[in-house]
Amino acid sequence: MQINAAEIRSAQAQLAMTPVAVRNRALVEFSRLLKKNAAEVLRANGVDVRAAQRAQLTSAFLDRLMLNHKRLEDMAAVLREVASASDPLGRSSKVKTLKNGLKARKITRPLGVIFLIFESRPNVAVESFALALKSGNALILKGGRESAATIKVLEKLMQRALKNVGLQPALLRALRSTDRSGVLQLLGMKKLIDVVIPRGGEALIRFVVSHTEIPVIKNDRGLCHVYVDRAADLKMAVKILINAKMQRPGVCNSAETVLVHQTVAKRFFKLFLTELGRQKKTLEIRACKRSHAALLANQRLAPGLNLRRASPKDWNTEHLELILNAAVVSSAPAAQRHIATYGSRHSEAIVTKSRKTAEAFLNSVDAAAVYWNASTRFTDGHQLGLGGEIGISTQKLHVRGPVGLEALTCQQWVLRGSGQIRI
Repeated sequence: MQINAAEIRSAQAQLAMTPVAVRNRALVEFSRLLKKNAAEVLRANGVDVRAAQRAQLTSAFLDRLMLNHKRLEDMAAVLREVASASDPLGRSSKVKTLKNGLKARKITRPLGVIFLIFESRPNVAVESFALALKSGNALILKGGRESAATIKVLEKLMQRALKNVGLQPALLRALRSTDRSGVLQLLGMKKLIDVVIPRGGEALIRFVVSHTEIPVIKNDRGLCHVYVDRAADLKMAVKILINAKMQRPGVCNSAETVLVHQTVAKRFFKLFLTELGRQKKTLEIRACKRSHAALLANQRLAPGLNLRRASPKDWNTEHLELILNAAVVSSAPAAQRHIATYGSRHSEAIVTKSRKTAEAFLNSVDAAAVYWNASTRFTDGHQLGLGGEIGISTQKLHVRGPVGLEALTCQQWVLRGSGQIRI
């Protein structure tokens, strides 16, 4: 499909003036259509999944791509949740009367037209549509070719929902070109597109940033760490690490590296492998010299463990699979230095009973989200009560962390006068 950015811009300008009740009805209608047409969505998704299987893509990739009835219901629930959220538009600060009599206030407005480039998770399309529409923005989607059949059906349902409540279908368009020419064309439309959001690896983000003058909200990789301090509750640390790494390893807020204080390393790794064995979990651990020795001594406790020495590249790799890096560190500051060197400024966690050590970690680690005694898996717009997210921003300007409704708005100064001029 050819993307008519001027048509999308016109539709967005009208949407910005549309009552929130109409925007909400569109989301509820899409939720209804998603459930009514679940069989069609799942059939299309099956086409994508089978193609991915033939291409021998990783199990983690297949997990991100695959839909089922439970995941469709979760997507429908997100739509209803965003519909029930308060309107992010038109929020204003207190009126400030200037010395010259001008009355000034700031009001929230939509960003405008958003171009979202993402990989192959179909739920991203649904969640992004919900957040963009609720906040008065038009959305252009470019998903990975691996999810093309699924996105085509979802686009049809989104546009039907818009039309059924009297909104313009042009508010949602999906770019389905399989090469970069269509993407490059849109990246050059500075006057028609207001922001680009790339969700993917470093290569995608470098490509987008180097080929556009449009503002970019970066959703970089998630190279997240869990640091087990000398004062940690080790049973708690095991529980947190297993959740952070293994609940859903193919997402950006899963842990890629565990750092363990040298004084508790042997005890922690024994407990960790014992729990892996008890749960019959399969995991590959890429370990430094000291952690490798401690793990090797207890390898029999976890029959599903594949143990190997870490390479220098591993510390800087977002595996997104059941692969965990492990390192022994001499102190909490040493753990923080490791995170500063290899982390992606996404999500970092410390497990400790020491408030002093925890506060030092929380105040000094540079990341969008920092945790004390909790899994990194909570860096998520839905989990944080934002109704979902269009991505997780690892940059510092405009927004950092989950990009929810408020982050998809900007502020406009509105000044009311009675003939004032500047002298």
